Amino acid sequence: MAVGVLFSRLQRKDLLRVIDPKMPPTEMTKNGNGKQAGIALVEGAALIPAATLETIAAIARLSVPVLLIGEPGTGKPQAAQLIHQLAWGEAGTFRSITASELNRLADSGCSPKSFCGAASVHAPGTLFIPEVAQLEVIAQVWFWQALSVNPTQFDSLRLVCATEQELESHVRTGKFRPDLYHFISSLSLRLPPLRHRKAEIAALIDHFMAEGAARFATPKPVISPELKNRFLDHSWPGNLDEMETVVKSLVVLGNEHVAQAAMEASNKRSRERNAVATQISLKAASRAAVFEAERELILDVMARTQNRRRAAEQLQISYKALLYKLRQIGWEHPTPAIEEE
Repeated sequence: MAVGVLFSRLQRKDLLRVIDPKMPPTEMTKNGNGKQAGIALVEGAALIPAATLETIAAIARLSVPVLLIGEPGTGKPQAAQLIHQLAWGEAGTFRSITASELNRLADSGCSPKSFCGAASVHAPGTLFIPEVAQLEVIAQVWFWQALSVNPTQFDSLRLVCATEQELESHVRTGKFRPDLYHFISSLSLRLPPLRHRKAEIAALIDHFMAEGAARFATPKPVISPELKNRFLDHSWPGNLDEMETVVKSLVVLGNEHVAQAAMEASNKRSRERNAVATQISLKAASRAAVFEAERELILDVMARTQNRRRAAEQLQISYKALLYKLRQIGWEHPTPAIEEE
């Protein structure tokens, strides 16, 4: 299904609400008092930024694939569940399949058609892929074929993918197929990290304390002003996952020093990861430059020769290596003239 066809279904007001989440909610998301109805009652909604909830409410009404982007622990699974519940309620099924499972299916010889026709996948509802960037190149080809078997299935099946990585850079370096990327990112929603949600920190802390107190059947603790300020100043590199762990350990142990030590350890790990990431980014930049140069050269030779075997000879690589590189850059021959003699 072409991206243009997908977007042709969108109403102008829906597009505006996706672009600008500050727009007031439509009557579909209001109750008789003019207040938003339904969203606050959905599990996980308390963890999603208030402005993002408005966008999710608009997205839930659109039958298009959605890509959720955010650092680890920013609430991507909760956002996927929220989209599903607002769109389907009790009428649809929420199914999750990991990239590792798709990689195994592609390697096993399972045909894309049989996967797509399976009742567990084809039934109305939502199919969620938690970390789509982990799909191997061969699995991407296989999954793209599965998606193309029956395009009309997306009238009743919502595809929601999530990633903590920038897939656009993976497309540029050949790690991710451009056609698959453009399909799954028909609508993209970026979830902000906690360091950008300072105004909501106190409410989130209170939420996790109340949840922990109920779970462990213990009184909700009263925290000191010093710890409260520390919570507000902390950058929360682990985002919601880190906050839940720190706060619930405080609820169980009742020791503020434990919470302080946990945040110190988190900051140390974050500094170490950033130091490693800086080194890796230089290597990644080098690889990206090499890939782009190879891509331009291959496309130029293919345009001149109009034949893959002759192109492989001119590039001084094996025919098999050329086919692999063509798959990497997402090239598909436009005419039969490109076929081998």
